Amino acid sequence: MSFARAKIDAQNILLTSRRKAIAICLLGFFLRLVCLLCTGVSLYSLLHLADYSIATQSVYAEIGFYTLFSVATLLSLWLTALLAFLQKRWFLENSRHAVGISAFFGKFHFGQAVKIGVLYSVKKVLAFLGFLFYLLPFFVFAAGFFYELQSAGMSQFLAVFSLVFLGVLCFVGLYFGFAAAQNYAFCDALLALSPQAGLIDTLKMSRKLARKSPFAVVRFKLRFFPWVLCSFLILPAFYALPYYRQSMACMTKSVLVKNHLTQEAQKPIVFLVRAQTPLQA
Repeated sequence: MSFARAKIDAQNILLTSRRKAIAICLLGFFLRLVCLLCTGVSLYSLLHLADYSIATQSVYAEIGFYTLFSVATLLSLWLTALLAFLQKRWFLENSRHAVGISAFFGKFHFGQAVKIGVLYSVKKVLAFLGFLFYLLPFFVFAAGFFYELQSAGMSQFLAVFSLVFLGVLCFVGLYFGFAAAQNYAFCDALLALSPQAGLIDTLKMSRKLARKSPFAVVRFKLRFFPWVLCSFLILPAFYALPYYRQSMACMTKSVLVKNHLTQEAQKPIVFLVRAQTPLQA
């Protein structure tokens, strides 16, 4: 499956909505940053609760503080997942038709919000396990290599060969592990289109879509890797991040349209007529 058209569509969309896309990227970034900072503070307080005298005055106070910081941690993580979903939903809607910044805060049911948080956690765990599975040969061979190196030693040729083989295993494991993690790349889009769908059905459908072109999504994302690296210089991020987000949304839309899960947005056709002088009798 070729996604070259998705990048062209993203460029055309950003010609008229780049400012809104930049605003959505900045809004999502700063809100998630605040949520992550709150998560760090609540986790730190939870782990160092014994150092606070006010929490150790009674058993009820200690239980109350443990409950408070635990709920604060879970709530912050849930808001982080919700903000990530809202940002992806905005770019997906913007790939179908022009939307305003207010669409970022579009309505959703409480049950859908809970489902978003659970789905975010489940897909991250499954993606990490799939990624780790393909790195297992590298870890096993690396453990054996360092054990032999420390116990009996090895020849220079065997050591060089083992290091090269380790490098190949690491590269192959990273590539195939990253490809396995893309099995859940379409979960947010599917949930945005069908809020009533179950978690299991969403995960299965995402895996089904990804396995039709298992490495196309990987190659598409890796093309943006240099742009992501440039984003650490701050200024290129105002171009790279909206371009990446909008391209991913256009790619997702093309996959959904091809599999008849959504319809292509129909754009009005405008005919330009040249003005002419009226005919005289």
